Amino acid sequence: MKKLFLLLLFACTLVGLPHTLSAQTETRPYWETSPEFASEDKDLVLNVLDSLALIKLPHRIYEELELLAVEKDLLSLKTSASGQWSLRLLPLPNGTPLLALIRTVNTPIGDSALQFYTPSWEEIKDSNAVFTAPQASDFIPTSMSATDRARLEQLLYPLYLVYKWAPQGRLEVSVSTPTLLSDATREADRKLIEAIPHKKYQWKGGHFVDRKSGSAGMP
Repeated sequence: MKKLFLLLLFACTLVGLPHTLSAQTETRPYWETSPEFASEDKDLVLNVLDSLALIKLPHRIYEELELLAVEKDLLSLKTSASGQWSLRLLPLPNGTPLLALIRTVNTPIGDSALQFYTPSWEEIKDSNAVFTAPQASDFIPTSMSATDRARLEQLLYPLYLVYKWAPQGRLEVSVSTPTLLSDATREADRKLIEAIPHKKYQWKGGHFVDRKSGSAGMP
């Protein structure tokens, strides 16, 4: 019942948005209005977007700013030596796109944050109705022995998640682990880490669904 209420509240919030914003289904207008970047950076990226036919991706724009990928509903940038910014538009039933933004740092340990916004860049505070991040237990294969499961739980604490957009509205989630320092357990630990599966989710109109289990990524 709580899930249904959150979804209804979320939809009602978007219904009141200006039509000019809700009608936009390409990333460019939202890049132009992003509150996160200076106008100089925006202009540099826009100039590159106007010249896509002449360049090859990834394309270095200026210093560490780099265009990694661009599609109608996707804009992905390298913003620093260790940072990436990736915006995807997710279609809602009423035709209004939901802005889904992945921010990732690659050092010292890969780590991502996934946040959702309205077309006017208002953050969706309670995003559990859209997606709930997996827990460490979701990445531990049930086929493992109790000893290996216990060791892997140790290796996954604290849990670092890396998000990546995949084609056709899919979201892939993997774990990131620190460098293995113990000589005694490094090889065994490496094999346990290699057995960790990636989680895959599919966008289903208003929320992400776990592609493996078919259950919604919600509590």
